[in-house]
Amino acid sequence: MLGIYIHFPYCVHKCFYCDFYSLEDFSTMNLFSDLLLKEIDIATHQFFPILQNVDTIYFGGGTPSLMNPAQLDKIINKIAKLYNISPDAEITLETNPGTIDQQFLKDFKYLGINRLSIGIQSFIDSELKFLQRIHSSQEAINTFNLARGIGFDNISIDLMYNLPVQSIGDMTYSISKAIELSPEHISAYSLIYEPDTPLQKAVKRGQIQPLDENIEANGFMNIIEQLTNAGYEQYEISNFAKDGKISRHNSKYWTYEPYIGFGPSAHSFLYPFRHWNIRSINKYIERLQNDILPIQGREEITFDEEIEENIMLGLRASGINIQELKDKYNVDILKILQQMYPQYNEYVQIDGKKARLTQRGYLLSDEIIIDIISKIKKQDIS
Repeated sequence: MLGIYIHFPYCVHKCFYCDFYSLEDFSTMNLFSDLLLKEIDIATHQFFPILQNVDTIYFGGGTPSLMNPAQLDKIINKIAKLYNISPDAEITLETNPGTIDQQFLKDFKYLGINRLSIGIQSFIDSELKFLQRIHSSQEAINTFNLARGIGFDNISIDLMYNLPVQSIGDMTYSISKAIELSPEHISAYSLIYEPDTPLQKAVKRGQIQPLDENIEANGFMNIIEQLTNAGYEQYEISNFAKDGKISRHNSKYWTYEPYIGFGPSAHSFLYPFRHWNIRSINKYIERLQNDILPIQGREEITFDEEIEENIMLGLRASGINIQELKDKYNVDILKILQQMYPQYNEYVQIDGKKARLTQRGYLLSDEIIIDIISKIKKQDIS
């Protein structure tokens, strides 16, 4: 089934590590909300001749919980008129502590939001200050408890590790606090020094020193152990779920399922094509005011690219289906892995019908994936 992503590009404060398209200026918010409905209308009629079945809707950003519930209601109603939304659809709203109150949460739940993704990042106030978050650790806990009290029974928490001057004990503390809250899902992301962000520029100037790689690696292994012992399954490098409550929407990205994105900078994948929107609110507005979709680029995925992406996404998540890879792409992954042993024997394992990374293998995922793809290219399978 199809997934729908809505990019809401407004934030109270843009954190200095963030590479997502977001704005602190809210002056265009109401106009954006109106034109978003127009984009959904035009794009749907252009790409889909009939009503499509949708089983996930994801409101990301930015901070989409800054939306007025009335605006959110219009968006959901527009989607419901153009698509067949599954009765058990997962509808996720990203939010940040300090941006919502009890009434807003009640309204969001009433409108059909059944999954919250809360950007907590850390339960240590000094780390939150470094990350330029607008909330405190106590406000994060309060927001979670408020949502739980209202009746949200599918909540995800985002945490961040690999911060400069962060100890393994610091990482352990934040994970422990998250486990105490018992969310259904926890995402633990390593801090990435994205190009052209203020954070990366500060590193270039020598103002910030990245954490030692050994501390990062040991901290990550510790995080996996903590969450596994607490009953969370690692179903993707950075994502852990208990009771089967994986992110159904994000899983589409890792399993090559179709999704369509609306809003500035949003991406879409409708096999075999991928397209992405303009990363500018002004150009987004201008295009739609002239009844033109705000698409910036479009590409057709080649056979070789499809193989590489299936390997990369599969190994980052639950593994590669061995027989499927052989039948569909004529790639004998077992033969390739045999060539790589014993170099990777503690990092890659055959788990039933799948080849997957071990927990230690996740540490070297990029290296292993590049190595596998390199060997496939030498076989000239196309």
